[in-house]
Amino acid sequence: MVMGTKPMIEREQQTKDDPMVSAPDIAQIVKRLDSENTSEREEAERAFRALIEQDLRTIRRGRRFMWSINVAYCATVLPMLVYDRFNHHRSDHSGYIFLAISVMFALNGLLALHQRPVGRRLAILDAPQAVGPLMDVLSNCGMYRWSELRRALIHLLPRLKVSDTKWLLPRQRKMLLRILTSDERWPYYGGLWGSELKIAILRALEQIGDAKAIPTVERMARSAKDGRVRIAAQDCLPFLRERVEEEQIGQNLLRASGPNIQMETLLRPASGNTEDKPEQLLHPSCETVHDMTLVTSSLSSDLDEPVQHIDSH
Repeated sequence: MVMGTKPMIEREQQTKDDPMVSAPDIAQIVKRLDSENTSEREEAERAFRALIEQDLRTIRRGRRFMWSINVAYCATVLPMLVYDRFNHHRSDHSGYIFLAISVMFALNGLLALHQRPVGRRLAILDAPQAVGPLMDVLSNCGMYRWSELRRALIHLLPRLKVSDTKWLLPRQRKMLLRILTSDERWPYYGGLWGSELKIAILRALEQIGDAKAIPTVERMARSAKDGRVRIAAQDCLPFLRERVEEEQIGQNLLRASGPNIQMETLLRPASGNTEDKPEQLLHPSCETVHDMTLVTSSLSSDLDEPVQHIDSH
């Protein structure tokens, strides 16, 4: 039996305490996300957002903590480097810089350990709509890129559809493109993220890509280090270009139907003096007047003949 929105959300609230209780409900919500019934799909979307809301808050806190780490690192290390560069009595701050780097690595590791359970819970959902939050978790983990997150993305990315575009934020789409090209040069030569993840991203871009993705995909089609990635990029380009063309046509149609033209604008009289000047009017030529005279006289003669014939009788 189909469950309503409120029971769904209540059961998902219970999930925070006991995940095993609502496992069937989670599967039901994920299944209804692809429903053709609009109201049913919207209910499932609200329930799904309520389900992952706690994880999204944890991800946002992780992002703020990561930015705090970066700001603290720059505020600590940069003044030392500037002081050593411009001070005539040079002092060795290499020990402090090494300590700051070590602390940054340690804090990043703690953040990654804190985000890892969130990534696992999102991966268990087995829903393509969770790709965006998984990308944020992967970003928060920094250098600690857990293999289970990669496996989950490899599994979910090819399942994305055009309708799933709304579940991805601009920064998450940028990260997908950055993964494609960030390790193509020295010293990784395409081996950091792996070819399977890049192929999954390219398949996803066939459905959710936009005009900003075309230069990156073209670059991968030309110069990707892995042959399979090059082939996947070449296969992706026709779908991506067709999608971009359809979006442009739709935007042009909307733009054309956008402004409302007033009828008085279309039917307004011509500006200027509306009086007709005799010298500007059309006048018949002499030949035309002569021809009209001949026609008139012939008609009158034809009409007079029957009259004369009647009078003679």
